[in-house]
Amino acid sequence: MLVGVMSDSHNNIQNIQKTITIMKGRGVSVIIHCGDICRPSALKVIERAELSVFCAFGNMDNPELLKREFLQSKNVTLFGVGAVNIDRKKVGFVHFPHIAESLALEGRFDAVFHGHTHRKREEMLNGTLIVNPGEIAGLSNKLSFVIYDTKENKVDFVDL
Repeated sequence: MLVGVMSDSHNNIQNIQKTITIMKGRGVSVIIHCGDICRPSALKVIERAELSVFCAFGNMDNPELLKREFLQSKNVTLFGVGAVNIDRKKVGFVHFPHIAESLALEGRFDAVFHGHTHRKREEMLNGTLIVNPGEIAGLSNKLSFVIYDTKENKVDFVDL
């Protein structure tokens, strides 16, 4: 199964829409957002992709507002620290890298994703794939997200 992972969109609706279009074109079935969505309107764009969506809160997010707005959503699930099973893979996701590293060191996840730094990262830590997909906000010149292949436990970085 293919999972699209993005982070740090900072309410950039245009880049969120581009990212989702590419993800759906590549056959993604699930979307993970690693935080700093910022406003409910940005998450509404992701919700309209009509895929399963898992989101972690970032330091720029208002968890209470997002929870209130998406309480009745059929396809968006919100987390402080996310842990889900996708296609027999244990996947963790969170905004902050130090928490992601702690999750990876626990050894109970196949892959852990995080954001916050706005920089691409891919490495193995204690046998766990740990990845920062980069950012799609447009705050740097390098915009990217990843497509995670659960069968191979590998990611493909996609530049916007």
